[in-house]
Amino acid sequence: MRFAGLKQRRTPDIIFVANDRRHLFRETFFEGAPDLIIDLHCSAGTYIRSLAHDVGAALGTGAHVTALRRTAAGPFGLDQAIGLAEFEAAVVDGNWPAYLKPADTALADWPSITLDAAQRQRAVTGGRIEGLNVIGARARAYDEQGRLVALLVFDQKKRWWRADKVLINVQ
Repeated sequence: MRFAGLKQRRTPDIIFVANDRRHLFRETFFEGAPDLIIDLHCSAGTYIRSLAHDVGAALGTGAHVTALRRTAAGPFGLDQAIGLAEFEAAVVDGNWPAYLKPADTALADWPSITLDAAQRQRAVTGGRIEGLNVIGARARAYDEQGRLVALLVFDQKKRWWRADKVLINVQ
């Protein structure tokens, strides 16, 4: 990760600018060694350990990660999480299904389309699907009853859609 700038602001805060975003670090001290506590909102594929290395290099001190805690992944955050003991109790009580989310919850940011019967058949049998008015390279595909049927990908060269993952039993 390349920094557009790194500067020390009134101690103990440090601000750096990366990819046109500002991030604030709070510096704390533990057993005499300075630690940075970083609350970072980033996309999938961000290498946090590389970020620590780059911050250390920019400060001329070296740095490494001593603890890493993911607080969100996609639409899921800690406010929706439950502890293992709570889930185990739900299993014993038979209430565990109440904690399940629909499969498409994780893909809510993908466009969705409804397939007619012929398109649905082509999707579940691996055929090409043409004439869909969708922007993007991936989409969630539902049947006319509102069931998630498949995850589609757009073939840029051939200019048609196809199922990447079929999520229903094919009869």
